[in-house]
Amino acid sequence: MGSPKDVPRLGAPGWTLGADFLPPPPTAPSDGAVEINGGATYSSAAIVTLSLSASGATEMCVSNAATCSAWEPYASTRTWKLGTGAGVATVYASFRNDLGEKSAAVTDSI
Repeated sequence: MGSPKDVPRLGAPGWTLGADFLPPPPTAPSDGAVEINGGATYSSAAIVTLSLSASGATEMCVSNAATCSAWEPYASTRTWKLGTGAGVATVYASFRNDLGEKSAAVTDSI
């Protein structure tokens, strides 16, 4: 085996960084899901409990609309207030990791 001075340094002439040295590309959290009140089909209360999950998530964004900007630390459950009015209510959730990679939104309705 050669001495440490024989090992090429990154950026030295003739040195290339091979694929073996590259970390895998970052990926967004996967398998995201949101469930309202354990999958119930109806709620007479505006305050519900959400069950949330996503592999690799460190933050989540929950909303009553398709757009969301209020990111918070990831948690597997959360109390949530549904939108006003009678009828079907939809909750949207997106997840992101510590690198800022964001998942597609997932939804549940009640």
